[in-house]
Amino acid sequence: AILDADTAPRDVLERLFPLASHIVASEPAAFILCGEEQGPQKACEGLAGRTDAFVAVTGGSAGSWWFDRSVGSVRHVAAPRIKAVDTLAAGDVFHGAFAVGLAEAMP
Repeated sequence: AILDADTAPRDVLERLFPLASHIVASEPAAFILCGEEQGPQKACEGLAGRTDAFVAVTGGSAGSWWFDRSVGSVRHVAAPRIKAVDTLAAGDVFHGAFAVGLAEAMP
């Protein structure tokens, strides 16, 4: 199950967290789950330490971070530089593409 973790009460996120095989958290949601504001890399490390699930943290125009269990550290991919007209539903598109990638067994 994919957890699209976004801002929600901490108790709700905590109940859903152990049910997921893949967790993709927005930066604010990662901070809620970690209990403090910190950089996205640290948040990703902290979340990965609490689960065996795939963990990623999205940071909008700053890109995305994920914990690579094969090397035991966080990796980062930059977001493409674009002139955004409207960012409404950008996260929904990201999560949809992520789900398709999983379904199609993309590396």
